[in-house]
Amino acid sequence: IGSQSTESKILAFGLPGNPASSSVCFHLFVVPAIRQLAGWTNPHNLRVQARLQHPIKTDQFRPEYHRATVIWTENDGTGSPGFVAESTGHQRSSRLLSMKSANALLEFPATGSVVSAGTPVAAIIISNLRPMDFGKNHISSDSTFTLPGIKSDKITTDSSGGADLRVAILTVSDTVA
Repeated sequence: IGSQSTESKILAFGLPGNPASSSVCFHLFVVPAIRQLAGWTNPHNLRVQARLQHPIKTDQFRPEYHRATVIWTENDGTGSPGFVAESTGHQRSSRLLSMKSANALLEFPATGSVVSAGTPVAAIIISNLRPMDFGKNHISSDSTFTLPGIKSDKITTDSSGGADLRVAILTVSDTVA
């Protein structure tokens, strides 16, 4: 959105009205855009492969970003260490509670099939992975931890822009609660 009076640009996002859908779209589109505007050299969410703990039925008509909890385990079901994913429950777009414990979105294509337990799937990490998700072996004495099997890059920014970044979130609903 451009404004002639201030000659500055404003970035606006239209998000779905249902709370869980809005939160998912926020993580998929808005967070990377804000990171890009803030100068991050890699604004994208971290993606990892995680094995499903339980079978999940996919949507027949559209791709799905299934809300889940991803943790690191010493045995991901194959006898090797790795990430495992567990659904946060019912995935209706109105069920905001399914986002409460979610730290990842599992990517599923529109097939209408059941993805078996143990199947590796792409997981988009949407919040910080807690040290307890990795066990004692991966926590150093300075209270930091690393992602096992994942190259750890520092967050770097391009400081040449000097951009003034402001973020505002507006939610609109057709009902008042």
